Amino acid sequence: MTESTRRTSKWPTLALDRPRRVIYDMNALMELTERMELDFDELAVVFGRQVPVRDAAGEPVLDATGEPETKFKMPTVRHIRTLVTCGLLADDPALTEEIVGALVTPDKLGETFAACSKALAEAISGGDDADGPQEGLAMERPLPRPRRRTASPASAPSPAETSAAPRTSSAA
Repeated sequence: MTESTRRTSKWPTLALDRPRRVIYDMNALMELTERMELDFDELAVVFGRQVPVRDAAGEPVLDATGEPETKFKMPTVRHIRTLVTCGLLADDPALTEEIVGALVTPDKLGETFAACSKALAEAISGGDDADGPQEGLAMERPLPRPRRRTASPASAPSPAETSAAPRTSSAA
């Protein structure tokens, strides 16, 4: 991805040690699922968890319609650090979780998590509009055309071998 492509996309920029672009492309999503040891569909569960509200006795609190009330449950700090790191890898592949942990100070944690979780949700769902957060992204060069698989000359019998081979009859 070129610098001009990154500047024209809708991905958020975090103000850390320098402006850093958060990009949840396929590579970031793959890295995130591998580091967290989750399936793709489980990402939304971890970063968008709703848990039931309980009263002092531990019973679920019901709303006016009789449905259980829910509240958002924050993911762990480890999950947030991994989310941010994977989103920043396209901008800076040399980043580690430890470096990101040092860059995201406690006063920036809330806004950083909010920006990254929103970008992740848009990447997973395709965004609010048809183009999603990928608007403006373009391939730098076309993908190579797949080659046809051919048998190697050493393993394929030559025409002379196939016609010279004795034919056997299955009828005895």
